[in-house]
Amino acid sequence: MKRWLGSLAVLSMAVGVIVDNTSHGQFPAGKSAPLGPGEKGATLRIPGLDTPSAPVLPSYVPRASAAPGGLLSNPFQTRPERIALPPSNSNTNKDLQITPDVGPWAIYVISYSGPEAPTMARRMVEQLWKSYKLRAHVFNYGAKEKEAEYKRVQELRKKQTEELAEAGFKGSFVPIPVRAVRIKEQTGVLLGGYRSYDEGAAALKKMRAIKIDRSNFDVKLLDIIRVDHEAPNEKTKKLEKVKQMGVAYNNPFLSAFLTRNPSLPPDHVGSTHDDDMKYLRKVNDGEKYSLLQCKAKLTLVVKQFSTPHKTVGQDVDSRSIWKTLLRPTGREWQDHAAHNAHNLAEGLRKAGLPESYVLHCRYCSFVTVGGYRGIDDPQLTAMQNFLASHFRREEFRKLDMYPRPIPMAVPH
Repeated sequence: MKRWLGSLAVLSMAVGVIVDNTSHGQFPAGKSAPLGPGEKGATLRIPGLDTPSAPVLPSYVPRASAAPGGLLSNPFQTRPERIALPPSNSNTNKDLQITPDVGPWAIYVISYSGPEAPTMARRMVEQLWKSYKLRAHVFNYGAKEKEAEYKRVQELRKKQTEELAEAGFKGSFVPIPVRAVRIKEQTGVLLGGYRSYDEGAAALKKMRAIKIDRSNFDVKLLDIIRVDHEAPNEKTKKLEKVKQMGVAYNNPFLSAFLTRNPSLPPDHVGSTHDDDMKYLRKVNDGEKYSLLQCKAKLTLVVKQFSTPHKTVGQDVDSRSIWKTLLRPTGREWQDHAAHNAHNLAEGLRKAGLPESYVLHCRYCSFVTVGGYRGIDDPQLTAMQNFLASHFRREEFRKLDMYPRPIPMAVPH
């Protein structure tokens, strides 16, 4: 009996503490709660029929604004940092685009990049005709690759949306990010075309003699180059390059070069395949980095070296040509184009591009990079972008590399 009364006393004390703490939490101690609803009245609420309030998300749950670019109401909406759309003014030069029917050869003059590239290229075409009566064309390097990449990303986004809808997801949602290749376009200005290499080489020779007259030429269309000078170091007494003294406008005719018509398909062939392969195997015999070793379908041309040559009539002994090409000492003539192409390919391999090749042709030597299964190979586009970004650097601009490597069929 005493044990039961003791337990009851302890329980009463615990209930008192709970009631006291609850009353203190509901109303301040020492004051009595007012009776009635008060001056503003009251509303009777029936449990279970109240409108539920919006759930409060924990602080660690990201809001819509915290997502990159915000919550997308349209799953097909693209973000600028993911992929860039083709330029809205891509049709600016539709009437000036170079076409296959002008000939397989053209002279590359200059290229522009950025949003104003098509407009700048058009102005350059007009300037060349106005000042020198030179008929020029334009070509948008990278436009097809950029459009193909955009379509690929759109198809993947659409597939994701369909799969989520089939899984029962409804409403707005942020689509899974698609890894995209950023492609920068360049608008090139080309002269021609020309039906043969000899015709183009003759036109290029005349063009190099053209001088830019700033009085009737818009110099804003030209590239700007640094003007440095060397001075003897007071301590070492050696010539050293001092800081930039100024800028000058580059004459595009001096850096122009003969190239393939970029509007032609990469596998365009103008002569008999068997004859070409027989000749290529002969002139590339002994080349350590020969492109003929590559088993892929396409490669990327990064540089073209022209071979010294001379066109003669049938009544001229072909052996007399070699006399004009021999050195004064009588040593055997050296093909400088082949020599330079070999050295460049070797340098690219040492720089981290193991798949650098050389292809010696009848009138020139090509330096190429990589081997790819087709024009839609994503690795081809990625390498194009990688090389194009590096070739804009000062050290590569001196080599006159192609501003954007051009796909070319690997001869087999």
